[in-house]
Amino acid sequence: MKGDNMSKILIVDDEVEVCNTLKEFLTKKNYEVLVAHNDKDGFSMFKTSAPDLVFLEVELPERGGLLLLDYIRAIKFYAKVIMMSANGTYTNVKLATKKGAMGFLVKPLNMEGIELTINNVLSA
Repeated sequence: MKGDNMSKILIVDDEVEVCNTLKEFLTKKNYEVLVAHNDKDGFSMFKTSAPDLVFLEVELPERGGLLLLDYIRAIKFYAKVIMMSANGTYTNVKLATKKGAMGFLVKPLNMEGIELTINNVLSA
């Protein structure tokens, strides 16, 4: 699925600037974009909007992105989730992958890499 099919993408990140930059980029690529700035809102939006793909920050305040990944996968086992973090340690990447993330992006985000990652994940 490419952007011209209006795939729905949910971004869950507490960094407003990251959300705005990613949303602007994805909207220009013809994706429908939803944004949540915390795990509670992100989980609620996931349940009600059924996105095709979720960009999820590992280090969210409160419960954290890895726990939110567990909740998302409990509702929809085959959910397509790409984790993001400024701290792309081997431990974070390994744990996210083990929990079912289909990709891991290290911040600052490379927009060309994001587009390739989205195309790969949505076509998987």
